[in-house]
Amino acid sequence: MVDGRPLSQDEADTIMALIESASGPAGWDESLWAIISEGASNYFNGLSSVQDAVRVIQNRASRFVSEQS
Repeated sequence: MVDGRPLSQDEADTIMALIESASGPAGWDESLWAIISEGASNYFNGLSSVQDAVRVIQNRASRFVSEQS
């Protein structure tokens, strides 16, 4: 739900596409989870659009992963 309304199909599809596009080694990383959680929280709290949240999560996660290599 966003602002008391259910997600639109486009919003839900965008979120699912992001989740399904995730690839790489399986495992749990608290730092990466924090990046995802913060971006998702901003979206679900109405502070950003789904497109902005996805862009921020992808950019920050990519930067984090590249720094770990």
